[in-house]
Amino acid sequence: MNAELIGLPWLITEPAFRDLEAKSRNPDYIRMEMGFCDQFLLSQNDYPPYDVYGSVAVITCHGGFTKRSSWWSYRFTGDRVHFAITHAIQNPSIKSIVLDIDSPGGTVSGTKELADFIFAARSDKRIIAIANDMACSSALWIGSSASEFVTTDSAFVGSLGVLWARMDWTKMNDKIGIKVHLFGSGEAKTWGWPDTEMSDSEKADKLATIETLANQFIEGMARNRGVTPAEARSQWASARTWIGQDAVSVGLCDRVSTLDKVVAELSGQQTNVRERGNPNGEESTKPSGSISRQRGRGQCFRFIRTTRR
Repeated sequence: MNAELIGLPWLITEPAFRDLEAKSRNPDYIRMEMGFCDQFLLSQNDYPPYDVYGSVAVITCHGGFTKRSSWWSYRFTGDRVHFAITHAIQNPSIKSIVLDIDSPGGTVSGTKELADFIFAARSDKRIIAIANDMACSSALWIGSSASEFVTTDSAFVGSLGVLWARMDWTKMNDKIGIKVHLFGSGEAKTWGWPDTEMSDSEKADKLATIETLANQFIEGMARNRGVTPAEARSQWASARTWIGQDAVSVGLCDRVSTLDKVVAELSGQQTNVRERGNPNGEESTKPSGSISRQRGRGQCFRFIRTTRR
């Protein structure tokens, strides 16, 4: 298993994590993805960080989520989405922002921070997130922070929970005659090593950490969806997923639509959101019209499919 995956909690579906773990053992795949990552980051220099349809900025949030770019995630990162939203808010020609989400989730790191940023940014401009095939785990937390959370008919939404993997190679080492000695200045310093069995104290610590992170997730979802933490826990904390209208019925999403329809609705509307950078604080009255797409860096030349539940 790749070192990036060991010893860290995740907000991701279990099938996607297994798929990621399998790919992490293939050095040729990692080298290939690092090459695509480099090309993608270089391509960002000449375009705004989103696609523009009329007065709507569409930010692509596809693939696994991580705080910063890595070999397995470089399109849906916390720093990239944060920058794109900030850019769109400061752009006077942009009236609304759409987050086009197709993700099984990702790392704990960066998720709460991005969700909190999006929740606060709703007061600047209208932000609509759409589960456009999948919005699970960390992507659920992020998407629910928007002004409105839309789902397509067939999108998978949910998986509110924390995942943590811990390998144990001790029996394999015994079988092939390997004995590993670890030295550390504190008890916890040697926790997580796959060459050692998990102690009771390590297990208790991991479970306590998972409970803390799960409570943060539940409290964030409760705030985003306007329910109490107790209601969020009872309704969504089983870590199951719902499809389309069922996600609306249980309160995770607001309605069923498509990305095209959402963009068309917003492009044909005038907005009362005051633009940043307008010294007079005047409201924009740009007339509605046909939708024309301006190529931004929200889209990429390559899209990596991820395993879903």
